[in-house]
Amino acid sequence: MQTLRVDNMPPNLNVYRNMHYRDLNKQKKQWEAIVRVLVRTQKIQPMSKIRQRYEFWFKDAREHDPDNYACCAKFINDGLVSAGILPRDNFNHIPSLTVEQGGISKQPYILVHMEEIA
Repeated sequence: MQTLRVDNMPPNLNVYRNMHYRDLNKQKKQWEAIVRVLVRTQKIQPMSKIRQRYEFWFKDAREHDPDNYACCAKFINDGLVSAGILPRDNFNHIPSLTVEQGGISKQPYILVHMEEIA
């Protein structure tokens, strides 16, 4: 099991669906670069097939819709592929992806738990 900590959060679905396509592309590239640095500094090793669990830590106790934050996985998983951690981000390599709330933190972050499977 490897865990990647991602400080801050990519755009959620409410933000994502209203972004201009140029801004979406800019965000995609920015998050790929962020994830490449994070996997290097956190010494995340390449894997072929994983079970993935996203754990979101929010800055307040407001209610958050899980489906609005599930799209954050897209930005991070694209970064994992770009960094060479995963060969692809499809069901052949990530057959299971879950999203859950971790708790409250002054600084929001995401823990991406990745368990290699056969």
